[in-house]
Amino acid sequence: MFCRINWWSRPLCVMLLAAVGVTAASVPVRATMPAVTARGTQFMAGGKPITFRGCNLGCWLLFEPWMQGWSYPDQYTVSQILIKRFGKAQERAIMHTYRANFIRNRDFQLIRQFHFNLVRVPFNYQRLEHMHAPYALRRHPFYWLDRAVKLAAKNHIYVILDMHGAPGRQSIDNPTGRRGRDRLWTSAKDQHRYIALWKLIARHFRRNTDVTGYDLLNEPYGNFSENMAPKLLKLMPRVYQAVHSVDPHHIMFMPNLLSGSVRFWGSPASHGWKNVAYTSHFYPGLFGATPGLVTMAHFMKWRLPHFEAFLKSVHTPFLVGEFNAVLNENGGPAMMRYEYDTFARYHWAATMWAYKLVKPQAGAGDNSWYMVSNKNKLPVISLRKSSLAAIMAYCQSMGTIPLAINKPLLAALTSQKPPAIDWPNIGPAPVFPKSAPRQIAMRGWKQADIGGAKPGGQKLARSVLDVFGSGSDIFNQHDSFHYLYTRAARHCGLTVTVRSLLWSSSYAKAGIMLRANAHPDSPFAMVNVFPTDSIAWVCRAKTGGGTSQNLVSIPQLPVQIRLIRSGGRVVGYYRAPHHPWVQIGSTHAVSIMAARHIGLAVLSHNPAVLTRAQFSNIRLQDGHGHNERFAVDSRVRHGHHIKAVAAVDHAAD
Repeated sequence: MFCRINWWSRPLCVMLLAAVGVTAASVPVRATMPAVTARGTQFMAGGKPITFRGCNLGCWLLFEPWMQGWSYPDQYTVSQILIKRFGKAQERAIMHTYRANFIRNRDFQLIRQFHFNLVRVPFNYQRLEHMHAPYALRRHPFYWLDRAVKLAAKNHIYVILDMHGAPGRQSIDNPTGRRGRDRLWTSAKDQHRYIALWKLIARHFRRNTDVTGYDLLNEPYGNFSENMAPKLLKLMPRVYQAVHSVDPHHIMFMPNLLSGSVRFWGSPASHGWKNVAYTSHFYPGLFGATPGLVTMAHFMKWRLPHFEAFLKSVHTPFLVGEFNAVLNENGGPAMMRYEYDTFARYHWAATMWAYKLVKPQAGAGDNSWYMVSNKNKLPVISLRKSSLAAIMAYCQSMGTIPLAINKPLLAALTSQKPPAIDWPNIGPAPVFPKSAPRQIAMRGWKQADIGGAKPGGQKLARSVLDVFGSGSDIFNQHDSFHYLYTRAARHCGLTVTVRSLLWSSSYAKAGIMLRANAHPDSPFAMVNVFPTDSIAWVCRAKTGGGTSQNLVSIPQLPVQIRLIRSGGRVVGYYRAPHHPWVQIGSTHAVSIMAARHIGLAVLSHNPAVLTRAQFSNIRLQDGHGHNERFAVDSRVRHGHHIKAVAAVDHAAD
């Protein structure tokens, strides 16, 4: 029997009451461990401080194909292929068989070998509710969550329930279960469903002390460019009130922005919240950042103390919901031990991504996302071509295949003495500017804080132009940064030396940008440096489109960069001192060929702070295809403006 909820025609209170009227299968499993609460910055179990170390049970209750070594983009795609080939009933049978076998009691026993006492359980909302109207609850909506809690508790492991995929989806990324959608933020119907489901979950688990708490919304990043703080500040208090009304005992974890920041929340007390913690995900050296110990040192020794200081100031516990060094050049297992120990010293809970990953090749190797993997080679399965019997056999085998433990990681995490790390000398942590001068430093130029970035500015001192900028990112579909720009002629170019960039994030940027307009989703082409000794060509070819990037390493700053529009294309270059120019990227995109602005872009990638980039040797070329340039004089002019004077440069640079 289904409990059917007509979300759009009944008052929300009626929806919630209807939602909890489920079958006897919803009776919670019996708890076996002391209740966990938040006190100050610590987690307490049975009134005593507890250090939580654990992992994520990824690819189980929300299927992520890459963790099976498959190229399908998301769970929705996998389901649609199976439904088209075999029908809905067989698709349900296949996925049930997979879930019944991918995580079993033997997996929790292995997790205990790593001395872990916590698992974060990512789940798709569809495990409780059907996706399509009238959004009926499943016959036994808590079957899988109850099973997760029961198996964990059997092995003395606490559980955090993590809604990884929400109704309508909370970001365009694949881990929501369906990429390309973030309708939760614009659909009142999906928001009502989301809140009602959390109230239903809280009512079910309210007396179960084996559950540490509720991770309310995984990675709520929207389109990966928009500042999500206003939307979270509007939605999450409604979720808190709904959950707290039926379960004031379990901790609620409030999520982070894409930058990792949780500062926008302020203190839980300022919202009237109790038993609340904050959570964020840390992946320095991955996803576009330059890997290496320098990046890890910047993050661990510079940025994390700021996190700790903020959390102390608001008296709030913290969960590092996901992290992984992955690469040996990021420190590998030794770095993982250092991270766990650092988090424990701060009294933070930590769950690495992920417990298990299976792949076509056999064994647990270097550069891994996992604690365990398949010991032997797996059969090659094609969801589009393999038989139903072969696919079912594959899913069934997940419960019995021999597993290979990541032994270096196991040794690093369980040894009495942590392995040593040869840390680079990075000096003292940077001091970020509190504000920026707003006077334009270059006559005939303008400035804009695009995408709601904190106000930036410029300062001219002798031969160096300091540009201050904030913002969340210059990537994906929308941007947020500081832009100092002038009119871009049909044939134009800009050459600068980037002397330094204050480390506010591994993804902070400073460079030259040719941009169609000042809208956040404008087409652009850019050459930029990162503070981690790397440089990139980044391009968005159409309004609101995605971005492409070409990233290369450089020895260190300073470095010269150049952007030229001429002959039907835009080309980016860079060169280290005493080296020839190297092309890093180009585009023929019509929208960029028609771009109206060219200038300097600076991004902190941490909306709470301003970074500072130092530029010199700024030369603006504007000669209608000729080599005439406007050289920006390095001397200070009246009123602290830089005067543009005509010059002809015959040198080959």
